[in-house]
Amino acid sequence: MKSIFNLGIIISAVVLFSIQAQATLIYSNDFEGAIGSEWSTTATSYDNDTTTFLGRFGNDTATLNLTGIGAHSTVTVSFDLILWDSWDGDNTRWGRDFQGLTADNTRVYEYTFSRPGSGASSTNPDTTPDLTGYFGGNRRWEDALYKNFNDGFSFDHFSSTLTLDFYGRHLQSLTDESWGIDNVKIYTDNNASPVPEPTTLLLFGAGLLGLAGMAGKMKRKK
Repeated sequence: MKSIFNLGIIISAVVLFSIQAQATLIYSNDFEGAIGSEWSTTATSYDNDTTTFLGRFGNDTATLNLTGIGAHSTVTVSFDLILWDSWDGDNTRWGRDFQGLTADNTRVYEYTFSRPGSGASSTNPDTTPDLTGYFGGNRRWEDALYKNFNDGFSFDHFSSTLTLDFYGRHLQSLTDESWGIDNVKIYTDNNASPVPEPTTLLLFGAGLLGLAGMAGKMKRKK
């Protein structure tokens, strides 16, 4: 039993190491304090439902510049996205209303969005907001909060610097269509040895447990 317990500890350590090797948090900001010089804007607002966030923005760009990034090959960007008022999605009469993100001038995503309950089509893949209501905008239309929008965005990246541009496009006035972001987190891989696939880890663990069982049988035979 002791050998099996020890092997269990080893397997757990291997799994934890593999998880840590996959991603390293290099930057985070919930905008509850002062905005640093890494951002191109210090515009923040507050609402009881959303706390303090960066925004509100219209046809604007909020740029985040990071430097001194360690060796890596992948970046993952995670953030909450907040949309206010009458986003019209793909409606060609009032829209199309876009919000997007670029990394080093390369598009990461650009989607159209429609307000909750409008019935308008959009290219937004995250079709169900985590929260809807009135977050300080025009009370004619419901607002939407997407926590960890789209479960983040990952892309290849190798440079020690990174420029992220969050932007809106083809929007009307701030009293009609606007957006903001919150809880921004940037991850990189940590350039560790290749991480075993989950199936490999399972096979590895099964093999160790099998060896433990054999060792136990041999000990009993003595």
